[in-house]
Amino acid sequence: GECSSLPELVEYLRTPRQGWPVALGQHVPRQAPAVAAEIPTAASPVTPPEGHDDGDDFEEDYPFLHNEIARPEAEALVMAKHKDGVWLIRKRTNAKGILEYVLVVAFSNKATNHLIQ
Repeated sequence: GECSSLPELVEYLRTPRQGWPVALGQHVPRQAPAVAAEIPTAASPVTPPEGHDDGDDFEEDYPFLHNEIARPEAEALVMAKHKDGVWLIRKRTNAKGILEYVLVVAFSNKATNHLIQ
């Protein structure tokens, strides 16, 4: 099925699906930013996921949505619980400068990364 928002996708993947290795279980909550990360930068503001109507607060609505953390850090966070189905969504900026979302899920003693489109 097609999902139009991050919460809709998460709810959809909480149920076992054909072609999807593991149902989503417990998410890894976003950590409070470090003091250095709170200093404003010249980076452009993040655009909320399509279909979200209050752009200023969308991150607070999604405790599973992490800022731009490196792939190895995200993988370590989901693997720390040693349980299939532990997950988070991380932001990343691709080579063209476009913001993307990646679902990181622990499965079968490894972390898997899935670009959300």
